[in-house]
Amino acid sequence: MQPRRMDEAGDSRLRVVFDDAVVSLSLAANATLEDVADALADLSSRRYGNAVAVDVTLAVPALTFGATHAGRSF
Repeated sequence: MQPRRMDEAGDSRLRVVFDDAVVSLSLAANATLEDVADALADLSSRRYGNAVAVDVTLAVPALTFGATHAGRSF
């Protein structure tokens, strides 16, 4: 797996590693754990077998200067 820069803009992704393949899928912005489980079950049962590893990357909005969080300024 290639490392990503922290400041790189990205989207939510699901990466599943199987014995002989790596599958990477986009996730919806409002994806739930159920969506991840459904995708994993679909991939496993259709063609690839049991997953060796699962990586979920969630996109988070970038903080902007002056934004507040819990009463604190960043």
